[in-house]
Amino acid sequence: MTEENAIADSTSLTLAEKIDLLEKQLNIHLTIHDLRGLLTLDMCDHILPGRRWHRCPYCWEGRFGNALWSVDCTVDCMRQPHRRCQLDPSPYWKKCWKGVWELVVPIARNGQSMLLLFAGVFRDEKPLMPPEVKALPEFHRNYYRDLPLKKSVNTLQLITMLEFFGNALLFELEKAGSIKDISRRNMSEIIKRFILQNASQDITLGDLAKYLSLSKSRAGHAVKQYCGKSFGELLREERLNRAVNLLTTAPQISIRELALSVGYNDSAYFMRLFSRKFGMGPRAYQQKLQKG
Repeated sequence: MTEENAIADSTSLTLAEKIDLLEKQLNIHLTIHDLRGLLTLDMCDHILPGRRWHRCPYCWEGRFGNALWSVDCTVDCMRQPHRRCQLDPSPYWKKCWKGVWELVVPIARNGQSMLLLFAGVFRDEKPLMPPEVKALPEFHRNYYRDLPLKKSVNTLQLITMLEFFGNALLFELEKAGSIKDISRRNMSEIIKRFILQNASQDITLGDLAKYLSLSKSRAGHAVKQYCGKSFGELLREERLNRAVNLLTTAPQISIRELALSVGYNDSAYFMRLFSRKFGMGPRAYQQKLQKG
Protein backbone atom coordinates (compact mmCIF):
# COMPACT_ATOMS: atom_id res chain seq x y z
CA MET A 1 0.00 0.00 0.00
CA THR A 2 1.39 3.40 -0.99
CA GLU A 3 1.62 6.31 1.45
CA GLU A 4 -1.07 8.15 -0.53
CA ASN A 5 -3.46 5.20 -0.31
CA ALA A 6 -2.77 4.78 3.41
CA ILE A 7 -3.58 8.45 4.04
CA ALA A 8 -6.77 8.22 1.98
CA ASP A 9 -7.87 5.09 3.81
CA SER A 10 -7.24 6.65 7.22
CA THR A 11 -9.68 9.48 6.53
CA SER A 12 -12.49 7.01 5.81
CA LEU A 13 -12.08 4.96 8.98
CA THR A 14 -14.76 5.15 11.66
CA LEU A 15 -13.84 5.87 15.27
CA ALA A 16 -14.46 2.20 16.15
CA GLU A 17 -12.10 1.06 13.37
CA LYS A 18 -9.42 3.48 14.53
CA ILE A 19 -9.68 2.07 18.06
CA ASP A 20 -9.30 -1.45 16.66
CA LEU A 21 -6.01 -0.38 15.06
CA LEU A 22 -4.90 1.32 18.29
CA GLU A 23 -5.59 -1.86 20.24
CA LYS A 24 -3.47 -3.92 17.86
CA GLN A 25 -0.64 -1.40 18.02
CA LEU A 26 -0.65 -1.28 21.84
CA ASN A 27 -1.53 -4.97 22.29
CA ILE A 28 -4.46 -4.17 24.57
CA HIS A 29 -8.23 -4.55 24.74
CA LEU A 30 -10.03 -1.27 25.44
CA THR A 31 -13.29 -1.12 27.40
CA ILE A 32 -15.30 2.03 28.10
CA HIS A 33 -17.66 2.45 31.04
CA ASP A 34 -20.19 5.23 30.79
CA LEU A 35 -20.59 7.23 34.03
CA ARG A 36 -23.02 9.89 32.81
CA GLY A 37 -25.28 8.08 30.33
CA LEU A 38 -23.54 9.45 27.23
CA LEU A 39 -23.16 6.19 25.33
CA THR A 40 -26.67 5.01 26.15
CA LEU A 41 -28.24 7.83 24.20
CA ASP A 42 -29.75 6.52 20.96
CA MET A 43 -27.93 9.06 18.87
CA CYS A 44 -24.51 8.01 20.20
CA ASP A 45 -24.82 4.24 20.57
CA HIS A 46 -23.49 3.60 17.07
CA ILE A 47 -20.16 5.31 17.78
CA LEU A 48 -18.61 2.54 19.87
CA PRO A 49 -20.70 -0.63 19.50
CA GLY A 50 -19.76 -3.35 21.96
CA ARG A 51 -17.20 -1.25 23.82
CA ARG A 52 -19.08 -1.26 27.11
CA TRP A 53 -18.16 -4.90 27.72
CA HIS A 54 -14.74 -6.42 28.36
CA ARG A 55 -14.13 -8.08 25.00
CA CYS A 56 -10.85 -9.83 25.73
CA PRO A 57 -11.47 -13.61 25.36
CA TYR A 58 -9.98 -14.16 28.81
CA CYS A 59 -12.71 -11.91 30.29
CA TRP A 60 -15.51 -12.89 27.91
CA GLU A 61 -15.21 -16.68 28.12
CA GLY A 62 -17.81 -17.95 30.60
CA ARG A 63 -18.86 -14.41 31.54
CA PHE A 64 -22.50 -14.81 30.52
CA GLY A 65 -22.82 -18.54 30.93
CA ASN A 66 -22.14 -18.59 34.66
CA ALA A 67 -24.46 -16.57 36.91
CA LEU A 68 -21.88 -16.38 39.73
CA TRP A 69 -19.20 -15.17 37.33
CA SER A 70 -21.56 -12.53 36.00
CA VAL A 71 -22.09 -11.18 39.51
CA ASP A 72 -18.35 -11.25 40.29
CA CYS A 73 -17.52 -9.42 37.05
CA THR A 74 -20.20 -6.80 37.69
CA VAL A 75 -18.87 -6.07 41.18
CA ASP A 76 -15.22 -6.21 40.18
CA CYS A 77 -15.32 -4.14 36.99
CA MET A 78 -18.33 -1.89 37.51
CA ARG A 79 -19.37 -1.21 41.08
CA GLN A 80 -15.92 -1.06 42.70
CA PRO A 81 -14.19 1.04 39.98
CA HIS A 82 -17.17 3.39 39.73
CA ARG A 83 -17.15 3.94 43.49
CA ARG A 84 -13.37 4.39 43.58
CA CYS A 85 -13.62 6.95 40.77
CA GLN A 86 -16.00 9.02 42.90
CA LEU A 87 -13.56 9.01 45.82
CA ASP A 88 -10.31 9.23 43.85
CA PRO A 89 -10.43 10.13 40.12
CA SER A 90 -6.77 9.28 39.43
CA PRO A 91 -5.67 6.36 37.16
CA TYR A 92 -4.73 3.09 38.85
CA TRP A 93 -3.87 -0.55 38.25
CA LYS A 94 -6.68 -2.97 39.09
CA LYS A 95 -6.32 -6.72 39.57
CA CYS A 96 -9.36 -8.66 38.40
CA TRP A 97 -10.88 -11.50 40.40
CA LYS A 98 -9.64 -13.75 37.59
CA GLY A 99 -6.04 -12.84 38.43
CA VAL A 100 -5.18 -10.44 35.59
CA TRP A 101 -4.36 -6.72 35.56
CA GLU A 102 -6.02 -3.75 33.87
CA LEU A 103 -5.10 -0.08 33.81
CA VAL A 104 -8.15 2.05 34.73
CA VAL A 105 -8.16 5.68 33.56
CA PRO A 106 -11.05 8.05 34.51
CA ILE A 107 -11.93 10.81 32.02
CA ALA A 108 -13.42 14.00 33.46
CA ARG A 109 -14.96 17.16 32.05
CA ASN A 110 -15.23 20.30 34.19
CA GLY A 111 -14.57 18.33 37.37
CA GLN A 112 -17.17 15.68 36.50
CA SER A 113 -16.06 12.09 35.89
CA MET A 114 -17.64 11.11 32.57
CA LEU A 115 -15.99 7.87 31.40
CA LEU A 116 -13.85 5.04 32.75
CA LEU A 117 -11.35 3.49 30.33
CA PHE A 118 -10.00 -0.03 30.98
CA ALA A 119 -6.85 -1.16 29.13
CA GLY A 120 -5.76 -4.77 29.50
CA VAL A 121 -5.38 -7.51 30.20
CA PHE A 122 -1.88 -8.28 31.53
CA ARG A 123 -0.43 -11.12 33.54
CA ASP A 124 1.52 -10.87 36.75
CA GLU A 125 5.29 -10.45 36.89
CA LYS A 126 5.65 -13.50 39.14
CA PRO A 127 6.71 -16.69 37.33
CA LEU A 128 4.19 -18.84 39.16
CA MET A 129 0.57 -18.84 38.02
CA PRO A 130 -1.65 -17.03 40.57
CA PRO A 131 -4.10 -19.18 42.53
CA GLU A 132 -7.03 -17.25 41.02
CA VAL A 133 -5.96 -18.43 37.56
CA LYS A 134 -5.27 -21.99 38.66
CA ALA A 135 -8.87 -22.24 39.83
CA LEU A 136 -10.21 -21.35 36.37
CA PRO A 137 -10.91 -23.70 33.43
CA GLU A 138 -8.15 -24.87 31.11
CA PHE A 139 -8.98 -22.23 28.49
CA HIS A 140 -8.13 -19.43 30.92
CA ARG A 141 -4.93 -21.07 32.15
CA ASN A 142 -3.70 -21.52 28.57
CA TYR A 143 -4.70 -18.02 27.55
CA TYR A 144 -3.06 -16.52 30.65
CA ARG A 145 0.37 -17.87 29.64
CA ASP A 146 0.35 -15.82 26.43
CA LEU A 147 -0.75 -12.52 27.98
CA PRO A 148 1.75 -9.62 27.96
CA LEU A 149 3.47 -8.90 31.25
CA LYS A 150 2.26 -5.98 33.33
CA LYS A 151 5.87 -4.84 33.84
CA SER A 152 6.27 -4.50 30.06
CA VAL A 153 3.80 -1.59 30.03
CA ASN A 154 5.00 2.00 29.98
CA THR A 155 2.29 3.12 32.42
CA LEU A 156 2.78 6.89 31.99
CA GLN A 157 2.73 6.62 28.20
CA LEU A 158 -0.41 4.46 28.19
CA ILE A 159 -2.22 6.77 30.63
CA THR A 160 -1.33 9.78 28.47
CA MET A 161 -2.64 8.10 25.33
CA LEU A 162 -5.85 6.96 27.01
CA GLU A 163 -6.52 10.40 28.47
CA PHE A 164 -6.01 11.95 25.01
CA PHE A 165 -8.35 9.39 23.47
CA GLY A 166 -10.96 9.82 26.22
CA ASN A 167 -11.16 13.56 25.71
CA ALA A 168 -11.36 13.08 21.93
CA LEU A 169 -14.22 10.63 22.50
CA LEU A 170 -16.13 13.20 24.57
CA PHE A 171 -15.73 15.63 21.69
CA GLU A 172 -17.13 13.03 19.27
CA LEU A 173 -20.10 12.40 21.55
CA GLU A 174 -20.86 16.10 21.75
CA LYS A 175 -20.62 16.39 17.98
CA ALA A 176 -22.94 13.41 17.56
CA GLY A 177 -25.46 15.15 19.78
CA SER A 178 -25.94 18.07 17.39
CA ILE A 179 -29.30 18.17 15.64
CA LYS A 180 -29.42 17.92 11.84
CA ASP A 181 -32.71 16.15 11.30
CA ILE A 182 -34.88 16.29 14.37
CA SER A 183 -37.61 14.15 12.83
CA ARG A 184 -35.27 11.15 12.80
CA ARG A 185 -34.21 11.38 16.40
CA ASN A 186 -35.77 10.53 19.71
CA MET A 187 -36.99 13.79 21.22
CA SER A 188 -36.37 12.78 24.83
CA GLU A 189 -32.76 11.94 24.02
CA ILE A 190 -32.27 15.27 22.26
CA ILE A 191 -33.61 17.18 25.26
CA LYS A 192 -31.43 15.19 27.68
CA ARG A 193 -28.41 15.79 25.46
CA PHE A 194 -28.99 19.55 25.44
CA ILE A 195 -29.24 19.64 29.24
CA LEU A 196 -26.21 17.37 29.66
CA GLN A 197 -24.06 19.61 27.47
CA ASN A 198 -25.23 22.94 28.89
CA ALA A 199 -26.23 22.33 32.51
CA SER A 200 -23.30 24.34 33.88
CA GLN A 201 -24.33 27.37 31.82
CA ASP A 202 -27.09 29.91 32.47
CA ILE A 203 -29.67 28.22 30.23
CA THR A 204 -33.46 28.54 30.10
CA LEU A 205 -36.38 26.87 28.39
CA GLY A 206 -36.12 29.62 25.79
CA ASP A 207 -32.62 28.42 24.87
CA LEU A 208 -33.92 24.89 24.41
CA ALA A 209 -36.78 26.23 22.27
CA LYS A 210 -34.29 27.93 19.94
CA TYR A 211 -32.22 24.73 19.81
CA LEU A 212 -35.32 22.74 18.81
CA SER A 213 -36.65 25.47 16.48
CA LEU A 214 -39.89 25.53 18.46
CA SER A 215 -41.83 28.18 20.30
CA LYS A 216 -41.20 28.36 24.04
CA SER A 217 -44.63 26.95 24.87
CA ARG A 218 -44.27 24.07 22.42
CA ALA A 219 -40.81 23.29 23.76
CA GLY A 220 -42.23 23.19 27.29
CA HIS A 221 -44.96 20.78 26.21
CA ALA A 222 -42.41 18.60 24.40
CA VAL A 223 -40.22 18.33 27.51
CA LYS A 224 -43.17 17.32 29.65
CA GLN A 225 -44.50 14.89 27.05
CA TYR A 226 -41.25 13.10 26.20
CA CYS A 227 -39.40 13.31 29.53
CA GLY A 228 -42.23 13.30 32.06
CA LYS A 229 -40.82 16.32 33.90
CA SER A 230 -40.47 20.03 33.32
CA PHE A 231 -37.34 21.61 31.89
CA GLY A 232 -36.54 23.15 35.28
CA GLU A 233 -36.84 19.79 37.04
CA LEU A 234 -34.53 18.03 34.57
CA LEU A 235 -31.97 20.83 34.75
CA ARG A 236 -32.06 20.89 38.55
CA GLU A 237 -31.58 17.12 38.80
CA GLU A 238 -28.56 17.20 36.49
CA ARG A 239 -26.97 20.11 38.35
CA LEU A 240 -27.46 18.55 41.80
CA ASN A 241 -26.08 15.21 40.60
CA ARG A 242 -23.00 17.07 39.39
CA ALA A 243 -22.73 18.78 42.76
CA VAL A 244 -22.68 15.40 44.51
CA ASN A 245 -19.91 14.23 42.16
CA LEU A 246 -17.86 17.35 42.86
CA LEU A 247 -18.22 16.87 46.61
CA THR A 248 -16.41 13.53 46.21
CA THR A 249 -13.91 14.37 43.47
CA ALA A 250 -13.04 17.86 44.78
CA PRO A 251 -13.65 17.64 48.57
CA GLN A 252 -11.98 20.99 49.32
CA ILE A 253 -14.22 22.99 46.99
CA SER A 254 -16.02 25.91 48.60
CA ILE A 255 -19.80 26.13 48.53
CA ARG A 256 -19.66 29.20 46.30
CA GLU A 257 -17.33 27.46 43.85
CA LEU A 258 -19.54 24.38 43.97
CA ALA A 259 -22.64 26.39 43.15
CA LEU A 260 -20.92 28.23 40.29
CA SER A 261 -19.46 25.01 38.87
CA VAL A 262 -22.88 23.43 38.45
CA GLY A 263 -24.61 26.54 37.08
CA TYR A 264 -25.93 28.53 40.09
CA ASN A 265 -24.75 32.10 40.65
CA ASP A 266 -26.67 32.33 43.94
CA SER A 267 -25.04 29.97 46.46
CA ALA A 268 -27.85 30.47 49.01
CA TYR A 269 -30.43 29.39 46.43
CA PHE A 270 -28.24 26.40 45.53
CA MET A 271 -28.05 25.42 49.23
CA ARG A 272 -31.84 25.49 49.51
CA LEU A 273 -32.27 23.31 46.44
CA PHE A 274 -29.63 20.84 47.65
CA SER A 275 -31.17 20.56 51.11
CA ARG A 276 -34.64 20.11 49.65
CA LYS A 277 -33.48 17.17 47.52
CA PHE A 278 -31.11 15.40 49.93
CA GLY A 279 -32.50 16.43 53.31
CA MET A 280 -29.25 18.09 54.38
CA GLY A 281 -26.72 20.67 53.22
CA PRO A 282 -23.72 19.91 50.94
CA ARG A 283 -21.17 19.67 53.79
CA ALA A 284 -23.35 17.33 55.86
CA TYR A 285 -23.96 15.22 52.77
CA GLN A 286 -20.23 15.15 52.06
CA GLN A 287 -19.49 13.92 55.58
CA LYS A 288 -22.14 11.23 55.14
CA LEU A 289 -20.46 10.07 51.93
CA GLN A 290 -17.04 9.95 53.59
CA LYS A 291 -18.38 7.87 56.46
CA GLY A 292 -20.38 5.47 54.35
